[in-house]
Amino acid sequence: MSNFKIFKGTLPTPLLGTLSASIDGNQTPSLNELYAHLKLALHLPDYFGNNLDALSDVLCDLSWVKEHKVDIVITNYSGFLAKETTHTRQDVLKILNDAADEWKKAKGKNKLSFQLHLEANPLFDADIKTALD
Repeated sequence: MSNFKIFKGTLPTPLLGTLSASIDGNQTPSLNELYAHLKLALHLPDYFGNNLDALSDVLCDLSWVKEHKVDIVITNYSGFLAKETTHTRQDVLKILNDAADEWKKAKGKNKLSFQLHLEANPLFDADIKTALD
């Protein structure tokens, strides 16, 4: 099941105590640009390896994050990873979705809320269906 919350129009407003990564697909047409953006927005550690396995690892860790809530918001999905293959874009969606699943299962003092928001887009609808099948 998809953990992405679809919105139309106005972006969700981050609440106080939330670390938010707003990803404009037009500014992140490649993995390298996505990694650079996430490094800044989520304060990823220096050891982050700029590959999909490392992305999965850090999103399921987030031990350096002081906030109790992390929101990732994607807009302009048609441009998101547009220079990459469809398969790569779907892999990133799966990593994001799997990280949200992991945080839902987390318990104890290190648990945090990990939310995914995406601006409505028909390309996303096709990608997420394939990514999660």
